[in-house]
Amino acid sequence: LVKPSQAIIVFNKSKYSFLITIIPVIYQNISMITLSLFVNPIQLGFYYGINRIYRAFNTLYGPIGQAFYPRVSSIGHENKFELKLLIIKFFWIMVSIGLIFFVITFLFSDLMIGILLGEQYLPASNVLKIFGIVLPLTAISHVLGRQWLLSLEKDFQYAFSQFISSLIAFILLLSMIEKFGIISIPISLIIFEFISIITILIIIKNNE
Repeated sequence: LVKPSQAIIVFNKSKYSFLITIIPVIYQNISMITLSLFVNPIQLGFYYGINRIYRAFNTLYGPIGQAFYPRVSSIGHENKFELKLLIIKFFWIMVSIGLIFFVITFLFSDLMIGILLGEQYLPASNVLKIFGIVLPLTAISHVLGRQWLLSLEKDFQYAFSQFISSLIAFILLLSMIEKFGIISIPISLIIFEFISIITILIIIKNNE
């Protein structure tokens, strides 16, 4: 069994990493619950279907980042120049992947929906297109946050960035949801990613 003292040490080291992972999940789950209070069951069904396609693309970033992170982490903040070059290289790889995802979801939204969900979901095609805009933004925030900030051991700053981004995006979601319905969710995610990117860049700039 793990001793209480050892458990406390592990918790102190990993608490911010846990927050970085859980904050966006909490934000998205609360957003979905809020959405269910404002839209009818048919619209909610459209959203759940489209969200599954979006998440299928979004979850692909995780394995790519996990494969790349050990190399970034091995450099850490000991050689900031080499780290920066490596991050820039990975940045363009991830952004390219994100742009490919965007093009696929934007140009082939009707086709994917028809094959994966059925033609009854086609009225929600525009929602998937807007979700497509989120994908390259997520690629950018992933590289800057999970790769760069974490390699610099700025876990707390990154967790704070996620919290602020989630809070602002959710407040704006509340102001949009009654007018825009299910489209307000991907719009709020775009806002979330933009704020996250801006705050991360500020943190990086202040630590140069």
